[in-house]
Amino acid sequence: MSQKQIYLSKIAVILLLTVLLCGTTFYYLCFASALSVIPDSVTVKFDKELMHISFVAHSEFAEPIPAKLKIQIVDLDGNIVREDIRTVQLQPDNRKYMVSIPVKIESDKLPLYVLKYSLTRDGGYGVKGSRSLFAATSQLETKIFGQREFYTGSNAAFRIVVTNHATGEPVADATVTIRIGGESAPILFTGKTNPHGTLDASFVIPASMKEEQTDLIIKVESSLGTDLVTEKINLKRGYRILLTTDKPIYQPGQTIHIRTLSLNIPNLKPARRMPLILEVSDSKGNKVFKKELTTDRFGIAAAEFELAEEVNLGVYAVKATLGKIESEKKVTVDRYVLPKFKIEVKTDKQYYLPGEMITGDIQSDYFFGKPVTGGKVTVVASKFEVRFEEFARVEGILDNSGHYRFELKLPDYFAGTPLEQGNASVKLDIAVIDSADHKQEKTTMLTVSKDPINLYAIPESGTLVPNVENIIYIMSSYPDGSPAPADLETNLNREIRTSKLTTNELGIAKLRITPKSNACKFTVSANDKQGNTAKKEFSFSVDTTRDAILLRPDKSLYQVGQTAQLHIFTTQPKGTVYLDVVKDGQTFLTKSGELDRGKAVFDLVLDPTLTGSIQ
Repeated sequence: MSQKQIYLSKIAVILLLTVLLCGTTFYYLCFASALSVIPDSVTVKFDKELMHISFVAHSEFAEPIPAKLKIQIVDLDGNIVREDIRTVQLQPDNRKYMVSIPVKIESDKLPLYVLKYSLTRDGGYGVKGSRSLFAATSQLETKIFGQREFYTGSNAAFRIVVTNHATGEPVADATVTIRIGGESAPILFTGKTNPHGTLDASFVIPASMKEEQTDLIIKVESSLGTDLVTEKINLKRGYRILLTTDKPIYQPGQTIHIRTLSLNIPNLKPARRMPLILEVSDSKGNKVFKKELTTDRFGIAAAEFELAEEVNLGVYAVKATLGKIESEKKVTVDRYVLPKFKIEVKTDKQYYLPGEMITGDIQSDYFFGKPVTGGKVTVVASKFEVRFEEFARVEGILDNSGHYRFELKLPDYFAGTPLEQGNASVKLDIAVIDSADHKQEKTTMLTVSKDPINLYAIPESGTLVPNVENIIYIMSSYPDGSPAPADLETNLNREIRTSKLTTNELGIAKLRITPKSNACKFTVSANDKQGNTAKKEFSFSVDTTRDAILLRPDKSLYQVGQTAQLHIFTTQPKGTVYLDVVKDGQTFLTKSGELDRGKAVFDLVLDPTLTGSIQ
């Protein structure tokens, strides 16, 4: 054979090998791309001595094809603990497959193993993957939402969410039991999760339980197994102490009568047969009285403390201690002389505008009824800026009936204070000296406002929620605080379009708006029947967070036994909304519901345990 023929033969062999290799590669790529396993779909469930493995495979072949499935359980050192090889018939499109192999692994050892899997056809071509056995195992995952401190004898509420750890899907109809103290403690609550895997649990913590840190034990049982969750919580006892004395001021030698009323928190029932300590400290901090008492069946305890003739004068502290709760009251011990006569002051108006004239009447009479005839009167008027500064002084003499009329002109400018909603204050110091040189003083405060009507605007939830109808309460009042029934005209965002409202007898009107932007500005003008007018501009921020929520109760004040209807509005059209009822810093009740076009309604029955302010 010639060299040319040998050379051509080699070329033919190379071409043949190239075709075979390309064909093999092409076959492998086609098979691999036509077949896949969704990694997160690989889940494991244990049942006695069996491990049930499920996965979702995607096949783009038009017809069913056989494939070899290899399952390996491997420890962290790479040692094969269990291996299973079998043939499965792969169906077209996405299909779920399940196989079972005999193996048992304790739940606390799951993180120490890896599940390896592969799907191959003849020739060893296919797909493979691995997943942590702990992540793949279908087991309960329990989340608890609630507090860690509770009052004994009160309602406690938790929101419990149960999901499949491997898939994150909610677990419905899971049985939940709650204990406090230990696994042998009595069951305080039993319930089942809803289709969303959620359970709103509410129960009463026994009043007999000790004030201590203890275990909250929540046990969850379902077809996926059992989950036991233990959390540390603090149980405490709470009291409210009303501490009173018979007078605010005493002279040496007099007796201080002390009385306490103690109630349990949060049910406000009497703290019966409880040890209570009463103490009195003088003006220099010396403890001059201490007595240990026991409250009666009404929660009341009382004691008397007689002051000596020679004592430290000044402010004394009276303190009551019940458990860890203290209540303190200040009283004054001083030598004093009772007033000989009284002073009454009346002005022609309850409030004034800058520059107006104040007309006032002073009447002074002895306590036995006779007028203070011929007494000297001094009226000092001061306005507050950095401090009170005198701007006018009037002096005169009481007539035969003990009466004196005065007039003062107010300055044209006053500095309003935020504490008084922009209003200013005028202080009138009145002093009267009778013919026996007895002096008596009295101070009267008057309000000065730049407008005859004060306007206020308060959003129902503090801030405005976008794309939801909000209620803004517009209030009109006179500077003395009395309601100002008036006709209102509002101009939103400086638009030509206006809204007309009328306040009720309490001076309140409702403005309904649906804000769209990040800020909302509007102007309110008011006119009353007396011709008084006022105008004010308001600006509020808009809550632009994604899940803005607006809570609207049907009333602001309820009686025990009534039902509060709570309307919830949100920018999200669908989903689950959760409601927590909080009193005295403790969650009393939890509820959940479904949104319908961004709205949900809850009916809350107000039992005696919710007496007081709730959130």
